[in-house]
Amino acid sequence: MIALRDNIIFFIDEFNNKDLRGTHAFAIPTPVGMPLSRRSFLSAVFSRKDNDDIQHFLNSEGSISQAAWFELGCGSSLSTRMKAMEQLESIVRGRRLQISTVEALYHETKDLYEVDEARDSFLKTFITLTEYQLDQLGLAMRDTFFSLIRSMGLSDLSLEWFIALSVNGDKVAGFEYDFMSLQLNWLREVLDLNKVDHRHAIRVLQLTQQAIKTNAGFITNKEIDEIVHNICLRICRKADHLTYECLLLLGIILKYGRIPDTKLLILITTLCSVMNEQKWGSTAWNVMRGLLGSHYGHNVIKLMLDLLKDSVNCPKTQVLVGAIYCIHTALWSQQNIGNLRCHPSVALPNMLPAMEAGPEVVNEVLIAIRRLLNASGKNLQQLSWHCILQLLKQALKLCEQISWKGKVREQRSRIHHLLSIIENLYHDGNYGGSSEALYSLIESYIDERPVTSIIALFDYRVACLDPFISNWLHTLQQLVQKHLQDNYPSAVREKAVSVLHTVYMKYHWLHERAVVTDLVCPILRGCIRENNAKIQYQMLNVLFDVAKTVSLRESEDDDLFLMVMEIANSFLALDLDTAEVFENMEILTGDVCQVLAERFSDLRSSHLHYIIHILCEHLHSHYQHGLVREIGCEIRERIFSALLTLVCNPPSEQMVCIGEFDDVTNVRICRAGGDTNGNFKWSEICVVVTRAIEEELWFPVMKIILQRLCRIVEVRDLIFTAGTERIEKLKNAIIALYHKRNTLLSDADLTINPSHKGEVDLPKYICPIFSRLINYYHDESICKIMVDCVPSLPSGCQQAIMACDLAVQVLPDCMAPLARQLISHLASLHPSAVLAIPIIELASDCSSVPEFYQFFEIKHFKFVIDILASYTNVHRYNTFIVAAAFRTLMRWYTKMSDAVKPTICNYIINKIEEEAKTCLPNVINAKEHSDERQSSDSGTPTTAAFSFGSANRKDMIINEDTNMRDELAEETIKALKTFMKHSKISDVAPTQSMPNTKLVERWSNHWVINDVVISVTSFTETLSSGTSKMFELDSGEENPSTEIPDREISSFDRRRRHQSAIHRPNEKYVAPYRPTLDDLCTVAKYESKKVRVPVVTWIQVVVRHILGKYSWYMRSLKDFPDDFGAADNFYGIDEGLSILKLLVDDNKAVQISVRDKNKTLRSLRNIDRISSLELHTVGVVYVAHGQTKESEILGNVYGSARYSSFLRLLGEPISLEDCPGGLADGFCGTFTYVYTDEISKTVFHVATLMPKSEIDPLCNCKKKFIGNDFVSVVFNDSSSPYVLGTISGKFAHVALEVVPQDNEHLLVTVHARKEIALWLAISRAFLPDQQAAVLIRKLILRAQLSVNVWRREEEEKGPPYIGLVVERLRAIRALAAHATPIS
Repeated sequence: MIALRDNIIFFIDEFNNKDLRGTHAFAIPTPVGMPLSRRSFLSAVFSRKDNDDIQHFLNSEGSISQAAWFELGCGSSLSTRMKAMEQLESIVRGRRLQISTVEALYHETKDLYEVDEARDSFLKTFITLTEYQLDQLGLAMRDTFFSLIRSMGLSDLSLEWFIALSVNGDKVAGFEYDFMSLQLNWLREVLDLNKVDHRHAIRVLQLTQQAIKTNAGFITNKEIDEIVHNICLRICRKADHLTYECLLLLGIILKYGRIPDTKLLILITTLCSVMNEQKWGSTAWNVMRGLLGSHYGHNVIKLMLDLLKDSVNCPKTQVLVGAIYCIHTALWSQQNIGNLRCHPSVALPNMLPAMEAGPEVVNEVLIAIRRLLNASGKNLQQLSWHCILQLLKQALKLCEQISWKGKVREQRSRIHHLLSIIENLYHDGNYGGSSEALYSLIESYIDERPVTSIIALFDYRVACLDPFISNWLHTLQQLVQKHLQDNYPSAVREKAVSVLHTVYMKYHWLHERAVVTDLVCPILRGCIRENNAKIQYQMLNVLFDVAKTVSLRESEDDDLFLMVMEIANSFLALDLDTAEVFENMEILTGDVCQVLAERFSDLRSSHLHYIIHILCEHLHSHYQHGLVREIGCEIRERIFSALLTLVCNPPSEQMVCIGEFDDVTNVRICRAGGDTNGNFKWSEICVVVTRAIEEELWFPVMKIILQRLCRIVEVRDLIFTAGTERIEKLKNAIIALYHKRNTLLSDADLTINPSHKGEVDLPKYICPIFSRLINYYHDESICKIMVDCVPSLPSGCQQAIMACDLAVQVLPDCMAPLARQLISHLASLHPSAVLAIPIIELASDCSSVPEFYQFFEIKHFKFVIDILASYTNVHRYNTFIVAAAFRTLMRWYTKMSDAVKPTICNYIINKIEEEAKTCLPNVINAKEHSDERQSSDSGTPTTAAFSFGSANRKDMIINEDTNMRDELAEETIKALKTFMKHSKISDVAPTQSMPNTKLVERWSNHWVINDVVISVTSFTETLSSGTSKMFELDSGEENPSTEIPDREISSFDRRRRHQSAIHRPNEKYVAPYRPTLDDLCTVAKYESKKVRVPVVTWIQVVVRHILGKYSWYMRSLKDFPDDFGAADNFYGIDEGLSILKLLVDDNKAVQISVRDKNKTLRSLRNIDRISSLELHTVGVVYVAHGQTKESEILGNVYGSARYSSFLRLLGEPISLEDCPGGLADGFCGTFTYVYTDEISKTVFHVATLMPKSEIDPLCNCKKKFIGNDFVSVVFNDSSSPYVLGTISGKFAHVALEVVPQDNEHLLVTVHARKEIALWLAISRAFLPDQQAAVLIRKLILRAQLSVNVWRREEEEKGPPYIGLVVERLRAIRALAAHATPIS
């Protein structure tokens, strides 16, 4: 034994010193060859196969020596044999034995297996030998080992030995037909349900999996059948940690083997039972997926469907749930099996009986439906939809009948969610089933459906109704009323209102009466009782949409429009004591007013009267309940705004509704009166307006009434249909309103300022009404109120000033006693750009009314001067204001007596000079402040044309503008001084002509003295033509030039471009045979120095100043000719006093150089072309009824009788012989009208006085004059408002529209371009004919001045325009600039 141990130790040492190589996991490492001399005992015990040159060991490699056999044999003791077995176990790990040696070892030691003490050692040794010497085991030996393992039963060593023998089940050679029986025995043992979990169970299952995977061909169907049966039985009866491995084993059997048909159902049942378990569900599905993907697929589907169909006999609910899961996952999920086909109409019905098994099954069915809808919802056929709806219906039924505790709510939610999905598909057009079945199901459980579903059901039911169905409107009415009940959600109720509106709009064209009477009105009558404000609001919207579109046809049946408006009236008639009434009352009143405005042109008289009646009654209800403050004020504002837009068109007497952008005429309704067939009376409106003025305390409402009332009181024939007493009461109420103005309230009074805003602002709105009422009532109290309102505002009331302006013209006798008070009020106002234009217009108009100033003392005239002088400051105010102020001063100066003129003249000059000095420190700031106030107070943006502080001029103001303004101030003062010196402006004197004699100019000199041009020319008179001819040829003293007067071209031979500011109207032909005594039109002849002939010498003196031109001549006192007495007819004007006046203040005189005589004469002609009077030409056209086109208007050759009388009021007739205003006699008619005042002259281009030519259908000859006039007067009898630009032309800046309102009054409206209208205070006036004509003339002068100022600054870019007198002054000074001072 010692020797054996030593030899083994020696072998181990030698073995450890060598390099080993391994080629397989179970291969024994082979040492490198060693010398033969050192082989000793190890060589004798084991032989090795060497790859080297030692070939003599091959035959004996792997053999065991005799000693080793002795130790292992039966002859040795048990302990020795066991130790040898242990040593053998360690040796076989590294060396490969021969096959025979392995077999010999087994036979030599197999008896140890029978010995209990040596059995484990034996088994371990042979397990190790099997593991490392597997390749050396023959088939017989393998079978021997397998038989021994099978006899051992299932233990650690037997399992380990079998794993080593079969290489973990991969190699079963030698026992391939028997290994499965061993596995079955072991599976029965580890899967025994009566035993506790076997510790080798997992290892056995895994070994079986591997064995089947690699050796499935050696397994019989019976064995597979038994394996599947045992596995399924285990899974079904006990799901534990082995379930996963069992499922894997089933999967391997399915993949590598064949499932017996007899076990297919049990397999399906087993898989379904664990399909929904979280731990094993995915594994089970993988097995099932493999099963369904195999040739068993359709059989499996059929078996599962049969299982569901026969669900009553299925003891486990999980199986049904799993079956449904497998079906919908395999068919309709993203993991669907492509080659598997099963129509939903086949699968779904079998799920119906299974749903009674429990909520889990129902839930899985719902999931299946959801997946089906997601996968194929758009392509499903009607049968499939029928099955789906049956399932959902059954699910809802089960939720009601079976108590599933807390899961019922969850199931219901899922069912209704699926119904919502189906509804969406229906709305998208992808639902292929029965709509009735779907919505019948939804309707059965409508209380549980969401709002959108209820609305969809409602839409469906409505869509199913049409006029072809019997009693469809009654059914529709019930349907709408049902969904309008309070128990429905707000959205559904809103939908019901919307459906009502939709049905009406859809069917009212063909079934209007039935829809309105049977559907709309019965439902909308309930809006009064509606508690939901939003629903009520929507119902009112429908009501008024119907009112806006319903037919207005008159018939014997009920009037549909009145039927609808009765519902509105019932709402308006509600008791106003409850606050809830006002929630939608404002909406309703606004809609009634909107219906009145939108449908006014089509309303019948009964309709209009009814609307007015219900609105007036509602207003009376407000005042009966004491609602005179802020409560309900918006309602009253809306109603009064609507009622007071109703007027009548005076020419046609048809009723008109004043719109925001345009007026609307109703040709069916006319005002009442003896001269009309109409029946509309203003009485009901008058009564409620009067009551409002008497009782209303809320100023915003009062403001609306007063604003709207202005236009209505302009129509006398309309308002007096209410009766004289009512209008008298209305007038007295307005007067009383002024006296109680301190009681009016507004928002500011309630929140911030305790002082009454109404008291401050009332004059702005009450004065315009008074300016209309004075045409009907000569009431001194009205005039006094208007005068008192002038200083009512802190900065003055513009409206009161303009009202006083009109009152002075209409009621001069009433205003005369208040004249001094009015002037005092105006003088007390602080001058501002805001008040400048109204005050100047008032002052100018007062100057033309003698009654106004007949009792003035000198102090009152000074007040007027104080007022106007403030606005002559060129540094503070714009050019228009300054020019208007100077004109007004001139007018007032002419009205004063000669006794006070010297005093007033000095006072005027002093005041103007003082005013000019007040603004020198801050000129720029004052101008900017003035412009800002003008913009903010007037509400109209100012233009750069009249703002010297505008952005584009700020950089140049300090230098250029200041100098220009200083020069302008000096020019205006000079012009005013000159005017006051002469007290008048004379027109150009007619040209003096000589008798039939010829004059020859000898010399001519020109001087400029004190801005006056004096021309002195010497002429000689010849006795015969021959003498004159000789005189001309021999002349050598001077070289006079003969100037032949140019013949003026007639206005009808060329197109006139009229500029009314500088045009000279009195153009005429000058006879060539009558020489003139003007220095501009003389015939220059040569005067001979050598030939002496008897001649007569004439001296012509021509004086040109800014206010006109005078000329006279004298004959020398030597050589009196025989016709001396005839000279008495040719003496000058004023007996020479004019020239004396001009030369009194003799300044430095300058003489004009005679070097360039033509230039001098041209300059003199330019001065003469500038008239000293303000000359204007104004177009006058007549617009007959229905005329809108330019050619129609200009083509009128006569107008109405009222128009003819109005023309006579504009001016005096004048012949066209002298071509006034460029009009040629004959071509432009025979006469026209002209008006001349102190400082201006206006020529009217009257279209009806001009003949109409057949070859000129467009009337271009008339348009040549009227289209080039800046201002036109339009007498409008067309019943339609005139639009500026109707008569086209770039010069049409202003149109003064005159419309007859009644037999005595005219309405004057100013239509002007934006930049011109900015500077006209009065834009609308209601006056008697005489006063209207006077106002028209004044408006012409103001509009013309505004146009001239604007054009000069914006288009011509010249010096500021003040007037023609200043233009003459500038021309004279321009001539003097080139003159030589006289030493």
